[in-house]
Amino acid sequence: QAAGSEIIRGANEMQQGQVPRCSPWTGTPYNGQLALLEHDDPATMNAAIYGLLLQAHRHGFRLDECLVLSPRRGNGQIEDPGVNGLNAYLQARYNPDGEPIKLGTRVLDLRVNDRVIETKNKYGDLAVRNGDVGTILAVNYEGTSAGCGDIGADTFGDGTVKGVLVRFD
Repeated sequence: QAAGSEIIRGANEMQQGQVPRCSPWTGTPYNGQLALLEHDDPATMNAAIYGLLLQAHRHGFRLDECLVLSPRRGNGQIEDPGVNGLNAYLQARYNPDGEPIKLGTRVLDLRVNDRVIETKNKYGDLAVRNGDVGTILAVNYEGTSAGCGDIGADTFGDGTVKGVLVRFD
């Protein structure tokens, strides 16, 4: 995102506990626009966000051009409007058949072809930064995370997942 974009400004305002300033919603999205969706019913918030994404798609935007921000993580239930519930809701609609990523006997909330956002700076060979957006391409359960090249890799705690290949935009 460009330094002056509404998305960057809005994300910074949310981090500071402020309601982000947005341009008036005209029903026609444009690149870099931040649309604030206020909703009284948390149980239907995710459906309203999905509707906004569908509207953007009808105006020519691809899903990978849209980014949804939430001021809280939430409890992970699909009806919860926090990040975790919203991710589950959108994943069920956009990537229901993606290969689940397993960590030992536990299935993570991530699937191959999911869009992800990095939440920490990872300097070194990959130079991945907080806020970088990418797509999970594959999971390596054997060998090492070596061979991921400049695509990106992460190794999970118990060592059962050796690498997760992510293409960063």
